[in-house]
Amino acid sequence: TLKVTDGKVKANDWDNAFIEMLGKAPTTRENWVRFAVYANSESEHIRMGGADFYYAAKKLNVTPYDLKLPVEHLYYLCLTENGNSTYTALTHSTRHQYDDPTFSLLFEVTPEQVAAGLEWSIVPESAYTSHSTHFGVSETGEPTDTEGNLMQDGANGKVNMSGKIKIEVNMLDLTYKFSYAFDYMYTPGPANGWGFENNMLLYTNDYINYQGFVYVQQEFKLTGQAGWSPLNWGTPDGVSLTQDGPNITVDQDGLYWVTARIDELTFTKTLISAIGMIGGFNGWGGDAEMTPSQDFRTWTGTVTIEEPTEWKFRMNNAWDINLGGSVTDLQPNGDNLKFDAAGTYQVTLNLGTLPYSCTIEKK
Repeated sequence: TLKVTDGKVKANDWDNAFIEMLGKAPTTRENWVRFAVYANSESEHIRMGGADFYYAAKKLNVTPYDLKLPVEHLYYLCLTENGNSTYTALTHSTRHQYDDPTFSLLFEVTPEQVAAGLEWSIVPESAYTSHSTHFGVSETGEPTDTEGNLMQDGANGKVNMSGKIKIEVNMLDLTYKFSYAFDYMYTPGPANGWGFENNMLLYTNDYINYQGFVYVQQEFKLTGQAGWSPLNWGTPDGVSLTQDGPNITVDQDGLYWVTARIDELTFTKTLISAIGMIGGFNGWGGDAEMTPSQDFRTWTGTVTIEEPTEWKFRMNNAWDINLGGSVTDLQPNGDNLKFDAAGTYQVTLNLGTLPYSCTIEKK
């Protein structure tokens, strides 16, 4: 809502509202304009026509001026090894580059490539064929820095990380950042013989936040691959993660919900003392408790349903940790599940493999 003074709206107010709602892209947008009118006296402030009434509603087609921001719609990551260069297009959202100037790419690098001095630069589409310009590391940084400022025609950077890597560049702010982009975090400890073949994994949707159920006996660690190198983390204080740090310990053996943030190097662990089913069949007011297997990977319970109803899994008789969505792909805070018909059902929850799932058998 914009304030009208003497029949006018301030240009800056209009610009800011337009950008907030519709963005900076120089494309024609459809706008609706309407007016709420008030009558004021010393004692009353009345909206004319009622609370939902507007005057002079009108559709306007508005085309913003092109801000001529120095951001192209496509960029390439150029990797140079032993004088040979390869170009890969960076990915981008569906938004206009003025509104989202961030581009990114996932790629893999071997230790041998790092040792050979693998170089990188960012090439705009306008220079893809001519190679007339590129963006490299700013003079204020070092070629091996994993984050910093970009500079047009700056020196090539050098990749000093191996494994699956994510590069993210902001072509308006001219910044870059490299980070590891492993698909899972492994959880070696006594519960799996300090190995990597039978791990309960943490998973991610953004390569920053990781989460998952882990059966723990006394202690465990987190790794970014099915092995100890190059990345494994422990904790010196029960809150933060450090490379090659002390083992993460627990006061009680059992199933834990573990979360980790790789950008902040922090983690949490919550003991799961109970898992139950809750829904319309019990008035959403209690939990039908489930029984765990010896390794806590599967949980089984039985419920009787008098009519079709919705339901979910939840942990510790609370909503902080719950699962829903699809029986073949259970997600934290997912949508309600459904029993389609009355009857008695045996439900088995599988937390041992990803994605989490459940089976429902009518008895």
